[in-house]
Amino acid sequence: MAKLHYVCYFLLVRPSIALSTGYNQTVELQAGNDLMLSANITRFNLPLTNITWNHSGDIVTDGMDRVTITTSPSLNTPPVISTLQHISLIPIDFGTYIVTATNDVGSATFTFTVVVSGILIINKV
Repeated sequence: MAKLHYVCYFLLVRPSIALSTGYNQTVELQAGNDLMLSANITRFNLPLTNITWNHSGDIVTDGMDRVTITTSPSLNTPPVISTLQHISLIPIDFGTYIVTATNDVGSATFTFTVVVSGILIINKV
């Protein structure tokens, strides 16, 4: 009787990031409006170790000035969706926002460009 030998290959792949449906890669908003950026992250066969957001080179964390970051349903329950919400934009909030997803093999990034136009006027009561 012939012996069967099985070879199993396990491909290790870095994550990938795609734009969430209904969102644009370049966003133009008036000052005072709220910004929401969302990215779909595919983790393939390895768990994600980290998801980070940066704004023009600076790390952005949940709870920072006017910023909320959510990852749902969780870091390693597919599909992973990471969303950054920035309320009441002011002109200095323009620039690039980069989301980075990392696993043990490598990382993937996705860049959003945000343009904030107009002047925010605050009326004192």
